[in-house]
Amino acid sequence: RGIDEGIFRSDIDINEIVFAINMFAFSYFSNTYTMPKLIEINLNDAEARKRRSAMVADMIIGYLKNI
Repeated sequence: RGIDEGIFRSDIDINEIVFAINMFAFSYFSNTYTMPKLIEINLNDAEARKRRSAMVADMIIGYLKNI
């Protein structure tokens, strides 16, 4: 529907979108011990999680939009 209405790009590969979302989620959980040591962040901080989730959503939506 979004493609038909011109909201989303018509050249989207849904498999790539699913793969990207999966990798964002997997990376977070698979690196729960590594990332805090490498870049000194607290992955359990609620505000940081909200910011990270918003950033990932913005990246995915930005890719999908027909700009």
